[in-house]
Formats: sequence, structure tokens, C-alpha cells
Amino acid sequence: MAKSRVKLNSGGVRSMLSSSGVRDHLLGLGDKVAATMNATAPVASGALSHSHKATAEQHGDRVVVHVGSDLDYAAVIMVATGYAARALDSA
Repeated sequence: MAKSRVKLNSGGVRSMLSSSGVRDHLLGLGDKVAATMNATAPVASGALSHSHKATAEQHGDRVVVHVGSDLDYAAVIMVATGYAARALDSA
């Protein structure tokens, strides 16, 4: 049986994953999740339904997108109702 050899172009992959195009694409997906979270927040009016946002950060050779709210009580409501998980799943 012939042996296969795979060589990963790690420099090329690292360059692609840290490019602005990938960052913009991931931030766009994060914005979509944040918009869904705002639209499906358990209370139709108030601070929670307007507080979700997406931010992107560069961590070494990768882009990390965070979606959430700055409100103190938002995490409790996200866990209790599951609307954040459903918004992430719909993206």
C-alpha cells in the first residue's frame, strides 16, 4: 500500500485566517446573531432588546468574535430562556 504524505502550509493558513476578509465575514455573522438576539429577547421593549452587539478581537493568529450584552442581568436571562443559544443556532 502506498503511503500518503500531507504537508500543511501553516504560514498560508495562518495568513488566511488572520486576514481582514475572514475577520469581516465572522463579524458579519456575529452581527446577525446579535440582531436575532435583539429581536427575540424575552421582553419586547427595554434595555435588553437593544443591548446585544458583536465585537471582534485578534488573538495571535486567529480572530475571535464575541456576541453578548453589557447589561449585568443579561447572562441570567440568556441562560434561563435560551434565546441566545437559539439565535446562535439560527446563524
